[in-house]
Amino acid sequence: MTLAARTDAPLPASDQPKLRIAVFSGGDQIGDGLFKLPFIRNLRATFPGAEILWLASNASVYTRALKDAVAPFIDRVVERTGLATSHSEVIWPKRLDLGRIDIAIDTQTVLARSIALRRALKPRTFVTAAADYRLSDIQPSDIGSKAVSKPSHLVDHLMRLLELAARGRPKEDTAALEIPADLIRTATACLPAGRSYVGFAPGAGDTTKRWPLERFIALAGKVARRGYVPVFFFGPDERDMLDEARNALPEAIFPEENLPDGIPRGPLLVSAFG
Repeated sequence: MTLAARTDAPLPASDQPKLRIAVFSGGDQIGDGLFKLPFIRNLRATFPGAEILWLASNASVYTRALKDAVAPFIDRVVERTGLATSHSEVIWPKRLDLGRIDIAIDTQTVLARSIALRRALKPRTFVTAAADYRLSDIQPSDIGSKAVSKPSHLVDHLMRLLELAARGRPKEDTAALEIPADLIRTATACLPAGRSYVGFAPGAGDTTKRWPLERFIALAGKVARRGYVPVFFFGPDERDMLDEARNALPEAIFPEENLPDGIPRGPLLVSAFG
């Protein structure tokens, strides 16, 4: 993608202070947090020596369930900042004691919020897709055309922002997500070879996005009748669904419910089962 820069400020050279990058997100639930991992890894690959801050106006899963997954790539996560939550911030911006920000990447797209964020952080370079990138200091050269509208998929949207922030020179982290060996051994013991398994994850961070549990149960029943073993995964906020699924599907496996002591539960363990 060809870029059109509205600022000629170069990226800091190696003999200048460490580049400081702030990425803003309204909030990060478990699903969005997983989707954003490729962007976060590529951001670190593109700016290996930078100090990277992740700012969330609300709660962020990067301080909890995905804390270990992002630890090598993000220097600091600041959640519940309240940034860009009120239109009044366009006139009276919030102030955070974050120090100098060289590049701010705004992952949301609401114009008023982007203006409020820019006024609050005062970065040297601001990157956003709000108003079809018109508020961004670095823009696609074909700004204004239909081709430059924000990509529909979250990952594609974030990758375009990274390409802009990198002035057309992003780098890719191609390494596989590292899953600890003890989790692999645990998963292998829970799901031994010789049988075929089908996994089900009925939950969602946003409860309005959940497919009804009874439909998961009906589908799992059909899977079991075809000779497969249904395997169910429930998050910590979905315990109310566990008993219903277990009572309806006695042949199903719920591997997280009978783990040895000391085995950490969470997304990496579920990845190991996958």
